[in-house]
Amino acid sequence: MSQKSILSVSLDLSDDADIIRWLSHQQNKSAAVRCAIRETIVTRVTLADIMRAINNLEHRLNAGAAITETPTPRLNGEEPPEAARNLDGLLDRLEDW
Repeated sequence: MSQKSILSVSLDLSDDADIIRWLSHQQNKSAAVRCAIRETIVTRVTLADIMRAINNLEHRLNAGAAITETPTPRLNGEEPPEAARNLDGLLDRLEDW
Protein backbone atom coordinates (compact mmCIF):
# COMPACT_ATOMS: atom_id res chain seq x y z
CA MET A 1 0.00 0.00 0.00
CA SER A 2 1.37 3.40 -0.93
CA GLN A 3 1.97 6.03 1.68
CA LYS A 4 0.17 9.36 1.40
CA SER A 5 1.23 12.82 2.43
CA ILE A 6 -1.54 15.33 3.04
CA LEU A 7 -0.89 18.88 1.89
CA SER A 8 -3.23 21.76 2.57
CA VAL A 9 -3.42 24.78 0.27
CA SER A 10 -5.36 27.98 0.82
CA LEU A 11 -6.82 29.94 -2.09
CA ASP A 12 -7.89 33.57 -2.11
CA LEU A 13 -11.52 33.91 -3.27
CA SER A 14 -10.76 36.82 -5.61
CA ASP A 15 -7.09 36.38 -6.58
CA ASP A 16 -7.47 32.63 -7.17
CA ALA A 17 -11.03 32.60 -8.54
CA ASP A 18 -9.82 31.03 -11.79
CA ILE A 19 -8.22 28.14 -9.88
CA ILE A 20 -11.29 27.68 -7.70
CA ARG A 21 -13.54 27.65 -10.77
CA TRP A 22 -11.27 25.12 -12.53
CA LEU A 23 -11.16 22.89 -9.44
CA SER A 24 -14.94 22.99 -9.10
CA HIS A 25 -15.19 21.24 -12.48
CA GLN A 26 -12.72 18.48 -11.58
CA GLN A 27 -14.19 15.15 -10.54
CA ASN A 28 -10.98 14.11 -8.76
CA LYS A 29 -9.48 17.35 -7.50
CA SER A 30 -6.34 15.75 -6.03
CA ALA A 31 -5.54 13.96 -9.29
CA ALA A 32 -6.21 17.13 -11.30
CA VAL A 33 -3.85 19.18 -9.10
CA ARG A 34 -1.14 16.48 -9.27
CA CYS A 35 -1.45 16.38 -13.07
CA ALA A 36 -1.30 20.20 -13.36
CA ILE A 37 1.79 20.35 -11.14
CA ARG A 38 3.53 17.57 -13.07
CA GLU A 39 2.80 19.26 -16.39
CA THR A 40 4.29 22.49 -15.05
CA ILE A 41 7.39 20.67 -13.80
CA VAL A 42 7.89 18.84 -17.10
CA THR A 43 7.20 21.66 -19.56
CA ARG A 44 8.66 24.50 -17.55
CA VAL A 45 7.54 26.93 -20.25
CA THR A 46 6.22 30.18 -18.85
CA LEU A 47 4.48 33.13 -20.42
CA ALA A 48 7.73 35.03 -19.94
CA ASP A 49 9.54 32.37 -22.02
CA ILE A 50 6.99 32.74 -24.81
CA MET A 51 7.18 36.54 -24.73
CA ARG A 52 11.00 36.37 -24.86
CA ALA A 53 10.82 34.10 -27.92
CA ILE A 54 8.33 36.41 -29.64
CA ASN A 55 10.45 39.48 -28.90
CA ASN A 56 13.56 37.68 -30.14
CA LEU A 57 11.80 36.76 -33.37
CA GLU A 58 10.57 40.34 -33.78
CA HIS A 59 14.12 41.69 -33.36
CA ARG A 60 15.47 39.18 -35.88
CA LEU A 61 12.78 40.08 -38.41
CA ASN A 62 13.45 43.80 -37.90
CA ALA A 63 17.14 43.11 -38.48
CA GLY A 64 16.36 41.57 -41.87
CA ALA A 65 15.85 37.89 -41.12
CA ALA A 66 13.37 36.16 -43.38
CA ILE A 67 10.85 33.44 -42.71
CA THR A 68 10.79 30.66 -45.26
CA GLU A 69 8.35 27.82 -45.51
CA THR A 70 9.74 24.37 -45.05
CA PRO A 71 8.07 21.41 -46.70
CA THR A 72 5.73 19.49 -44.46
CA PRO A 73 6.45 15.77 -44.35
CA ARG A 74 3.76 13.63 -45.93
CA LEU A 75 1.89 11.57 -43.38
CA ASN A 76 -0.41 9.71 -45.80
CA GLY A 77 -3.41 10.89 -43.79
CA GLU A 78 -2.16 9.34 -40.54
CA GLU A 79 -1.28 11.15 -37.34
CA PRO A 80 2.06 10.31 -35.78
CA PRO A 81 1.32 8.23 -32.62
CA GLU A 82 2.92 10.82 -30.31
CA ALA A 83 0.83 13.62 -31.80
CA ALA A 84 -2.33 11.53 -31.46
CA ARG A 85 -1.57 10.79 -27.78
CA ASN A 86 -0.87 14.47 -27.04
CA LEU A 87 -4.03 15.62 -28.81
CA ASP A 88 -6.12 13.00 -27.01
CA GLY A 89 -4.67 14.14 -23.68
CA LEU A 90 -5.44 17.76 -24.50
CA LEU A 91 -8.98 16.83 -25.47
CA ASP A 92 -9.44 14.94 -22.18
CA ARG A 93 -8.22 17.98 -20.23
CA LEU A 94 -10.53 20.32 -22.14
CA GLU A 95 -13.51 18.04 -21.54
CA ASP A 96 -12.73 18.07 -17.80
CA TRP A 97 -12.52 21.86 -17.80
